[in-house]
Amino acid sequence: SIYIYKPKQIINKSIIRQYYFGLWENDRKNGRGIYLWLKDNSTNLYKKAYNPFNDFDNSSFNAYVGEFEYDNFTKGTLLKKEGENYFVFHGNLDTKTLKKNGKECFYYSAKLEQIFYGAFRNDIFIEGYIGKFNENGEIDNIAKYKNKKIIEKDNSNEFDNNKIISKKIQMFRNVIMSKDYFGDLYNIFQDVINFKNENMNDINIFNSDKYLDLMEIGTSYNQ
Repeated sequence: SIYIYKPKQIINKSIIRQYYFGLWENDRKNGRGIYLWLKDNSTNLYKKAYNPFNDFDNSSFNAYVGEFEYDNFTKGTLLKKEGENYFVFHGNLDTKTLKKNGKECFYYSAKLEQIFYGAFRNDIFIEGYIGKFNENGEIDNIAKYKNKKIIEKDNSNEFDNNKIISKKIQMFRNVIMSKDYFGDLYNIFQDVINFKNENMNDINIFNSDKYLDLMEIGTSYNQ
């Protein structure tokens, strides 16, 4: 179902609006879902029937797409947009801080055209591989990384047995580039807000064709 949290005003007077769209169990987020944090530059904190989705190009937001286990993030994808730049992380996230943790994680920076693949601890990349892409979307080079420094670098990827790591890194970027994930997320939540503003009761919401369509889109998006 759809849940809209009360907006929060942070120190620099920006407003953070939070939304959840997904599955629940015993009044807790459980199963597949999408959680969005949207930075809103408006000055009206509690305006009713408000839709902040009106300026995608200049928007800044974080979105978690993946699995929840009784309100906790488990493994999924964090998409972060800052104006025209964006970042994508796939792996485990700390529920309270959203810090990156775990092994076999991917982190992609669109502006730098760089992917980190390996282990993160407390939001810091500690060990694995770094891949750098050229203007044609091809890997220029790949490097081994450990203890805050590059320990081996080879443009021919000779140390990457069967180029398995290179293929994983390339595939991750190709998936990101194959679909407008950020634009799709934005459109989904724009529909969510418009839908909630219709002020229907829960029974009418759950039985409506529009709600069923949204749930189908949300489920396919998580995949």
